[in-house]
Amino acid sequence: MAFITAIRGAVSDWRHLALILVLGQLTSLCLTSTSVLSEKLATHENVSLPNFQSFLVYVFLFVVYMPISVARLGVRKMALNLKRRFYWYIFLAAADVEGNYFVIKAY
Repeated sequence: MAFITAIRGAVSDWRHLALILVLGQLTSLCLTSTSVLSEKLATHENVSLPNFQSFLVYVFLFVVYMPISVARLGVRKMALNLKRRFYWYIFLAAADVEGNYFVIKAY
């Protein structure tokens, strides 16, 4: 019986690991797409839109990760979490936006 319980736990761990890997690859795909798009815009169209491109990355991240967070925590707990840590999230978002701005501007 303990063997069956151990197998169930291992399968659950593998599913969790697979989900993490898939979501990480999706994030990497978004960042790579941003880099390729910014290079194509800069070389072919002579256009530089680093803030707009960063905005698209954050929209995709929001669309992917927010439903997952709400499903795990629930709406009330998620709202409480955002209310408690709002300033910390704003600080991290500002630092991340500036970092992405300079990375995209470098292309």
